Amino acid sequence: MNKKQRKRNEIIEKTIYIIYRQGYQGTGIQELADAAGIPKGSFYNYFESKEEYAIQALHFYHQFLQDHLLAVLKNTSKSPKERVKIFFFGNIQRMEGFHYQMGCLAGNFSGEMGDLNDRIAATADEILTAVVRDIAHCLAEETSLIRDNQQMAEFLVNSFQGAMLRMKSSRDSRPLDVFTAMMHQLLEL
Repeated sequence: MNKKQRKRNEIIEKTIYIIYRQGYQGTGIQELADAAGIPKGSFYNYFESKEEYAIQALHFYHQFLQDHLLAVLKNTSKSPKERVKIFFFGNIQRMEGFHYQMGCLAGNFSGEMGDLNDRIAATADEILTAVVRDIAHCLAEETSLIRDNQQMAEFLVNSFQGAMLRMKSSRDSRPLDVFTAMMHQLLEL
């Protein structure tokens, strides 16, 4: 990673929670620059535009998912069904830590910008598609599941995205609890 990319990542790390809380349209470049501790003009040395910042933030988020949450799907010391459950439980623990307010960055961008910005929508969709692929690949190792692993992974990710959306408005665990109960039932069939 070159020096410019390291600085980009540092800026994103310092500012990503602003985008989480306020959304893309509710956050200005000056606010991002202030949070990063750089002049507004310097922001453009690292990102061509706010749109480019959002895309880079999504890639940064995806790398976090791969390093910290999706890695559990490759841990062959547990059964595939257990790995999938652990993945979602890890996400739920993160939501609890944020008092049920943050959700998934890719899901947030999908909801806010999906109809408004093709590049941001495509990047968010790529990330969610990669998560589905990783879960489907894990489920494919489970011989007791005779259903379509791709569809099961799609359903779980889509349901979890919906539960997180509801969680943000209710600000409690109820939507996640329902997701968890249904996930258990689906994976035990």
